[in-house]
Amino acid sequence: MKKLLCLGLILLTVGNGAFAQTLLKPNSELQTYIENSADGDVEASLTLATIYMDLQSQNKDLKNAEGLYRSILINDNATSSQKQIARRVLSEVFAWNCNNSGSCTPIKRRLDASLDGFSFENPTFELEKWNVSANEFMNLGFEVLAERSNIQFSYNEIIDQARKGDIFALLLCAHYFRASGQVEDGVSLSLQYLKKAAELGNPRAIGEYGFLIWTAEIVGTQRAEAIQYYERAIELGDPLSMLRLAVIKYSHGDFQGAKELYLRGANMGYVKTMESLGDFYQENPSENPDFDAAFYWNKKAFDNKLEHILPSIEFMFQGIYEPDEDSRIVRWARHKRSIDPTVDAYRALWGKSLNTRSEEQKAQNRADFIALASRGGYGSVLAASRAESWYVMECRPKGEMSYACSER
Repeated sequence: MKKLLCLGLILLTVGNGAFAQTLLKPNSELQTYIENSADGDVEASLTLATIYMDLQSQNKDLKNAEGLYRSILINDNATSSQKQIARRVLSEVFAWNCNNSGSCTPIKRRLDASLDGFSFENPTFELEKWNVSANEFMNLGFEVLAERSNIQFSYNEIIDQARKGDIFALLLCAHYFRASGQVEDGVSLSLQYLKKAAELGNPRAIGEYGFLIWTAEIVGTQRAEAIQYYERAIELGDPLSMLRLAVIKYSHGDFQGAKELYLRGANMGYVKTMESLGDFYQENPSENPDFDAAFYWNKKAFDNKLEHILPSIEFMFQGIYEPDEDSRIVRWARHKRSIDPTVDAYRALWGKSLNTRSEEQKAQNRADFIALASRGGYGSVLAASRAESWYVMECRPKGEMSYACSER
């Protein structure tokens, strides 16, 4: 396995003294390589990909490394030898069969991964072993968690952990086998691993198994069985199953049942149910909309997110730009504007930013959004949301309605 991990480095360093010297000090000129790579410099892209593939480095970024190798294949300035290097690394390390025009298809791996014959008498679920917090496990999708684990490079080791009863390893493998498209019989293996994790009592696995039943991916099952799996997972505290069952209840007109599940998941700290609860209060089909409650839960989702989310807060304030509309939510937004001067400050800054052309002015607008985010008020929340979506910032609450923003 180490051979595969190092192959990209070997391919790039053998016979190339400049690359070898770069690897000795991968951080010394990293920003220069990033800038030159963005400008289409193929040598810089190869070097940067090499740095990103060093699993012992703080600059490790395998997703970006793969992207750089793919970009070389479609770079008209890349030589045939440079494209050959990219193709070999993509094949041997990332399991992609690519041609020189950048078209890639997955290479199927035949894995010895069956769980048949293995005992699971002493299952474990130790997130700290995987450097994952309980909050991250609850709020991050398995695409992110699997990427963090580098399972595409260490699947044999993770399969071994799964066979020893590590439930998190079972879940990682279940996702990888199904989602990667690079494993022979991946769907059936995925189902075997997920089912085993569910049998061992993991709430998320139980809920995910129910979801596969609901989406008709398990032959010979009925949707009523999916509901039973959701209910069992909910009893064990799975907030994703709460969200999924809430959506089903809402679609069948059980608005109170949906609300109760949204609230339960939101109070557990599950960001997606916070967003859904904000939407529920904004629409509130069984009662009058409660826009203050909607704002509260949308803001709470924004404050607690681990990944970028849709700017629901900004959608609530569309009325400050629409002079001719007179809906309930527009009147609510205008009222907030009348009592909070930061909303007007945000509106003026937003309008100015739309007409900005020079890089100097864009930089000033960015600084203005950051400054407004720190003031405190409804406009500060809007400014923080806009700073994240426009300027790739990360804004975290420093007070009830104020934020500190930094580079993401």
